[in-house]
This record gives sequence, C-alpha cells and structure tokens, in this order.
Amino acid sequence: MTTSNFFAPSNRLRIAYMLLVAVLFCAPLAPSFAQGWEKVYGGASEDYGQVIIPTSDWGFLVIGYSESFANGFDQDFDIFVVKVDVDGDLIWQQTYDPAFHEIGKAALELDNGHFLIAADVSAQSTSGPFDLMLLEVDAYGKMQDSVSFNIEGIPSLRTNDIIATADGGYLVVGAADYLAEKDDDILILKINASKELEWYKTIDSGVNERANAVAQAGDGYVLTGRVEGAIPPPAGFGSDVVTYRIDSAGEILWERKVITEHDEAGNDVLVDDEENIVIAGFTEQGPDLGVWKYDSGGEMLNTQLFNFFGKGNVGESIIESPEGGYVIAGYTELNDSNVNQLILGVDKELNLLWSNDNGDLETTDIALDVAPAKSGGYAMAGWSGQSGLFVTYMTLIKTDGQGQITSNFIRGQVFHDIDVACDLDPGEPRLEGWIVRASGAQGTYFGTTNAQGRYQIRVDSGSYLVETLIRNDYWESCFPGGVNVGFNQIYDTVSVNFPLKAKYIDCPLMEVDVSTPYLSNCSDIEYTVSYSNEGTGGTDGEARVEIQLDAALAFQFASLPFTFEDNTYTFELGDIPYNTGGSFTINTALDCDSIVVDQSALVAARIFPDTLCTPADPGWNGASVSVDGLCEGEETVSFRLANTGNAAMLTTKSFFIVEDDLMLLTNGFDLDEEQDTTILVPANGATYRIIAEQVDGHPGSNFPTRAVEGCGTDEDGGYSVGYVTQWSENDADRAASIHVDEVLGIAPDAAMIAHPKGWQDSLITAETELTYRVFFRNITQDSVIRVVVRDTLPEALNMASVRFGASSHPATYDVYDNGVIKVTFEDLELPVGGSNPSDYAFFEYRVAQKPGNPQGTVVENSALVIYDYNTPVYTGHTRHVIDAPTYGDLLEVIPVDIEEPEWAPNVEVVAFPNPATDYVTLQVRGLEGQHELSFTLLNLNGQPLRSVENSGNQCTFDRKDLPAGSYIYLVRADGQKIAAGTLIIR
Repeated sequence: MTTSNFFAPSNRLRIAYMLLVAVLFCAPLAPSFAQGWEKVYGGASEDYGQVIIPTSDWGFLVIGYSESFANGFDQDFDIFVVKVDVDGDLIWQQTYDPAFHEIGKAALELDNGHFLIAADVSAQSTSGPFDLMLLEVDAYGKMQDSVSFNIEGIPSLRTNDIIATADGGYLVVGAADYLAEKDDDILILKINASKELEWYKTIDSGVNERANAVAQAGDGYVLTGRVEGAIPPPAGFGSDVVTYRIDSAGEILWERKVITEHDEAGNDVLVDDEENIVIAGFTEQGPDLGVWKYDSGGEMLNTQLFNFFGKGNVGESIIESPEGGYVIAGYTELNDSNVNQLILGVDKELNLLWSNDNGDLETTDIALDVAPAKSGGYAMAGWSGQSGLFVTYMTLIKTDGQGQITSNFIRGQVFHDIDVACDLDPGEPRLEGWIVRASGAQGTYFGTTNAQGRYQIRVDSGSYLVETLIRNDYWESCFPGGVNVGFNQIYDTVSVNFPLKAKYIDCPLMEVDVSTPYLSNCSDIEYTVSYSNEGTGGTDGEARVEIQLDAALAFQFASLPFTFEDNTYTFELGDIPYNTGGSFTINTALDCDSIVVDQSALVAARIFPDTLCTPADPGWNGASVSVDGLCEGEETVSFRLANTGNAAMLTTKSFFIVEDDLMLLTNGFDLDEEQDTTILVPANGATYRIIAEQVDGHPGSNFPTRAVEGCGTDEDGGYSVGYVTQWSENDADRAASIHVDEVLGIAPDAAMIAHPKGWQDSLITAETELTYRVFFRNITQDSVIRVVVRDTLPEALNMASVRFGASSHPATYDVYDNGVIKVTFEDLELPVGGSNPSDYAFFEYRVAQKPGNPQGTVVENSALVIYDYNTPVYTGHTRHVIDAPTYGDLLEVIPVDIEEPEWAPNVEVVAFPNPATDYVTLQVRGLEGQHELSFTLLNLNGQPLRSVENSGNQCTFDRKDLPAGSYIYLVRADGQKIAAGTLIIR
C-alpha cells in the first residue's frame, strides 16, 4: 500500500489539478455481471480515497480525507473512513477531526480486527506544520485510541506509508519537512506495539527526497520514493527513483537509483515470494508507467515501461497476483482533459498480460491503491472529479480478474398504471419488490424495485431486452414484449419505466408462508407466518389465516389474537391492501418423547380469501380430488381418497402408494360427486405416502398427497424416518403453506435446507418447485448487528418465479447481478453461543425451475452468511437431480416393493460400503439353507446393468465405468425376489 502526491503528466493537466478537479456525480451503483462495479462516496465538497483494505467479511475499508462533512470546529479536511460490504453498499462512514487539518494517508488492519490509520495532522493551518498521528478505530468505526508524534528539530512530519513489523510494532515512512529552511529528507519512524516512538532515522543526501512506500524485506525493510534529480537542468528535470534496503535498526544496507534526464518516482514497493523487490512508479520519459525489479542484494533484474494512449501513465500501487505475477494500479491520461483509472497485470518477467482503464469521459479518475478482493478480482481506491466543479468523490472500484468493470446502467420505476394510459402520473402507486430483467448477448442482469418502485441494473455495452417479470396472472405490462435498449459507449444511462395494468381489477391474491429455523425435540419452536397480497385490490377487511399444528407440537401463545375450533387456530387480519403484507408468530413446544431425530412434524397454513379471479379452465367440470391419511390403532395405515367437488370425475385417474422409497401399489380410481374410498395398508413402521392425480383443468396447482410416518413398528421395535420430506406437499397454491421438517439432533451453525429433498434424497421432476430455507446462529464472540446472506441462484432455476416467504426478523431482499439473491438483516440481537431454535434467524423463498430442464440436470445451491465484519460462513450445498419430466414419470421408475417368500421371512441384504467408490459388496443375511442366488444392479430407470449368479451369500461388484449416482440392487434366491434396495456410487 502507498499514498503519493498527484502527478499529472502534462502541463495542461497540472493546471486543471491546481484548479481542483472533481467528479461527475452518480449515485452508488449496482454490481455487474462480471463482478465489476464502481461506487462513489462523499458529499458536496472534496472527498478523496487513499487506501483500501479488504476486510474479513469480504467487504472493504476505504481511508482518505473529506471536506464534505463538518466534524469539529473547523471546516477543513478531516480523516474520512468508509466501510462497505462485498457489494460496495455503505455500512458506515466516519470522519475524525482531532485537530484543525487532517489527512488520512496510510492504514493497516490489526490482529484484533481494528484498523490503524496514519495521518498528517496540523493544529495550525492547511499548510502545516504537521505531526504524525496514529488513530486506532474498531470494526464499527469507533475511535479506540489516538497518539501524536513530533520530533524536535523537524518542524513538520509528512506521512506516506505504514507497515506492521515482526515485533508487533510499526514502521512509518515519509518525509522530514523543514518548511523551506533546508531540503526535505526521507523520514523513518519505528513505533512499538504500545504506540511509543522507539527510534527514528532521516536520510539526507543533500537534496530534497522523500519515501513513498515501505515493505518488510527479510529482517529489515525496503523503501522507495523520489530524490531530486542527479542531472541538473536544463539537461535534466525533476526527480529520480530512489530505493533503500535498511536493516531492522534503520541502517542503510544498499541504495539504488533510476537516473534519467526525466522526472520519475517510485510510488510503491513489494517483496515477492522469491524475495525480489518490485517497484511501481512513473517516468516522464514516455511519459510511462514504470516497473523496476531488483533481487534482494540490489541487483537490477528487469525494467519495464508501459505507455498507454501516448499520454501520461502513473503506477501508484502494486500487489502480487494469485497467478504469481503482479497487478499495478494508477492512472492514464487519455487526452488533455480526461484521465482514467488504470489497472494492469504483468507476469514475473514484467511482461504485460492484460490492462484496462476505467473512468467517465471528460473527468479525472485516479486510483491510488489496489488490493485483492476476497470475492475474486481486485479493488481500487481513489477519487474522481470533473474539472472546474470544485467537488471530488471518494471512489471504490471492484474489477474482475482482468481489471474490467461495467459502467452502463438501466434505471426506472415500476408502478400501477391506474388510468391505463401507460405513463406515470402523480399518485399512481409504486410497486416494491418487483424484479426487472435485462437480457442480451453479454449476459442476463437483474434488479429489484425499492419502496419507491425504483430499480437500477448495471450492464455491459451492447443491446438488451428489458422487461418486468410479471408475478402472477392478475397483472400485465404496458410493454408485454419488453423494451429494447442499447449502449454504444461507457458510463451511459437509459431510463425505462414499466407501467403495469390490472388484468383483473380490484381483486386480491393472497399468499401465505409458515416456517421456522429448524425442529428440535423437547424445545420451544417459534413459527413465523408471513402473508402478502399480490393482487390488484384489497381484502375489504375479510383476510384471515387458519393454522393447524402437528400433534407433537403443543400451542403456547401467539403474537396476534385468535380463535380455536376443530383443531384450527384462526387469526383475523382485516384489510390487506395490495402490494403489502405482514407477519405474526406462533410459539409452540415440541414434545420430548413422541418424536425422534429425523422424524417429521407438520404445520399447515391457509389464507383467505382464497378464491381466484382468473377464469376457470373450460375443461374442468367441477370435480376435485383430495386425499387424507392416518394411523389407526398402530396396526393399519388408512388412506382416504375422495372427490370433494360438485361433479363426477370424467376420466379414470391413478393413485400411488409409496412405502419408504419403494412403490407399494398403484391403481386407478373414478369417483362420483362427493364419493370417497379407503385404502388400508398394514402398519409395519414404514413411512407411507399416497399421491393421486388431480382431475384435468383443476384450478390452481393442486397436488393431492399425504404421508403417514411412525405408524406401527418393524421387527426391531422401531420405525423408519427421513422419508416424508422426499416429496412435495400440497401447497403449491399461494393460499396454502405446509411446513414439514425433520427433527435435527445437532443443528449446524448455518445451513441451507431444500424442500422437497427428492426421492432417495435427490431425485425430483422437471416440474418440482423448490423451497430453500437458510438459518444461522450467532457464531461470534460478540453481539451481531448486521447479517448478509448471498445466494447465487442455480442456472436451472427460474429467477422470474422467486417468491420470498417467512423470515424470523425483518429483512430486505434484493435480486441483482446475474441472479444473486441478497438478504440483509439489520439490528439483529442473536445471543452469543445460542443453541436452541429460538436462538437462530432464518428466511426462506420458493422458486420454480426453468421450463424444459432435461433429465440429468443437476441443481446445486448454497449460500454465504456474512456476520457483521467476520469471515463469511458457507451453508453447505443442497443437491437435486432431474430424473423425470413429471411426477407420473418419476413414480413409474420407482421399484416395486418386494414380497418376500414364506421360506425367507428374516432375510436381510447389507450393501457395504454405501456410498461406495470402487467396489461394493452385497451380503445376504438370515437366509437358511442352500439357494442359488443372483445379484442384479439396475439404474434408476429399472434397466439391468450388472448381474452375478453365486451359490455363496455375497458378491462384489467392480465399479469399472459406472458413473457416480444412485443405483438399485435386486437379490433373487432360486429365482424369487427376496430383497431390493438402493446404493450410492461416488
């Protein structure tokens, strides 16, 4: 890291700088598809960024100075510190004004998570004299300590860089400024861990000189800067690059200079992993950006000069790249009135690999520091300004791995066009939470409307189709085909408003979601019930939610008044205007004994009014299939299949009953109006689920299904668990929500759960809608104020269908970039070390798949949880595989349950290892007598892959060329099926 005085390669630009350049103001911008963006911070005066530090939460701290925010008795420059998150969104900003005139020049992060800022501070005037001040601030920007340093005999101390030393102290370099009494000297200060001056050194070669940067080099240090030129005018001009290697006591080991007749300086220095010394700066020889490389003994290894656009080029900061080369940041002069930020990558031999300049037209855009971004790519701090405006802005630039950013963006509003004139009129309601999409050859970008209905999407140059993603059939856009826009230059803006018309006027469309972080038996469980009106009209005071609880959940209290009748809790909500919503909580206690780990508990919610304004399918005659199931006397599972509609079924439909993960039976049914039938299954501890086909044309997305778990016991006195959540519940309609979850033994710190899990814990159909829930606890040693969850949606899922549901705490939701979901919790109060469900926070959302996902499509998802300013935590992955187009197709490939012959009542087949990698062994246990056994391995479509006949009780399959995935094994004895099961090969 380094800070240096602004250097303008041309005289004309020097004049512009003396007049004070300033930025063309733009509001903070959204991140881009290529992870590149630019943000500006500051006010109505001068604001500069000098230093950038990547923080452990993947965000950034930018340090500089500001004149925009009065802080103290004076109105001059104050130290300015900005903390932003991984997307550049402002978390906090602070100014520090301990004297009259203060300039933040250098900074570093301390081991305790605090930050140390080195500043030039004057108690007298803007021109000095200056003291060195070290300010320590915590991660929240609160001042912890400040210490000033002055040295007798040196009127003014000027600071340029600070590093941490191996003994826990600090080394500061800059200049001893004698205020025109004599030439300036290089200044080195060694400060101990207690912030006390340990020693100082000056280097005086008889001319003006200063140190711009310092780095640790072995047991000592290396510093670089500028020294008055050795070739006097008129043959020479300006200064030379000077580099010193010093020991730990500040004694000079060697000195090197780059001497030409031109002006040059070393602005930053690093010591690479081979202990070579690399310096970045400039020379007016080109004028060029210069990079000079020495070995540890001071022998010059290489020199490279880079000239861009034929004008001035300056290297201000240099770091090592992940690929083993170097990345340099600075600026380049495109013409006499336009300077851009510059970033380039070189290899270890200093050969140029890539370069990019970023900046608006006709402005001065300066990068003074560069750092690796923990989310990938690079980040630069600096400032930007337009000549003559006397306003500058602190800038933060996040680039991708090639230094690229995107600078164009589309802005506008989404609103209810009440007068159907397709224009924005005063008083027309703005719509919050709507997603806008821009699709082009460069990529697909998203934005979300805020409370004022405003959105913004940052995009690359090119052409795009921009459209509002219509949430439901109650709305339609004035521009149903979208709006075409194009960008032929950088830093351009296009405004596109989206008037939305009510297809069904004054018609509510209610949505409900019920959820909780996770289930733990013998614990208090708080359910959050969220609701919203996604329609075009209010509910006229008639909205209500009905809740039914699992028998294992004991009701305790709720945050809203309710009535209770027929095992149903009813909560009256009154009038819910459209585009609004709310939430309430229900507190329960999960039983200690009647439910075990991995067993499921279910809570069902339905919101009213639940009638639809959309016209019924003309092919629907009024019939409606429903199912129910219960355990009768621990001996029988009873499923009821009924037609609850007002007409007889027109065609025969099928129902299926699955036992654990095997097909028990399937059959057809045809019911008259209000007719029902019962199917009885002997209870043996297995989990049974009935799935029935709905009649054609049925309104909504009704999926008749019901599971019965824990009915009866198996031969060991237990029962199967973990199968209920493999299938969707009947809650695809907006008005219904069924939260079914398995009891956890030990809850992770942060997790993502997907429902349904899928058959055999991963297999779903191409029509299965997924619900993702993220929950997390406070894993820090302190209170947590702000938590951000970032989830990049898998490619196979349809961003247009995202519907956010319940959350434990108030949160803001954004969909942006190329499909990133960002959920931000503010002012959380999660207890430290909490281990109960009530100590966790959560949110969930539903999303459908893109149409036409082929068989074999893998859908993996995970999220990143960022606690305040701590290192992010991953939730772990969820995984689904598309195995069939529809539920009917999936049910057809589920293997049929085996009816064991009477002479093999206790047979058991064990597969080990399972999961397997190279070999898997199948061993038959409990089979008496001699039998000819055959072992068959099938894929999930029931197709045989391997078959072995054996008179022994086991066989081993060699994996060979079998791909990773799930497989079915089938065992026959004397030609009769005696066992079947599943195994996984990784």
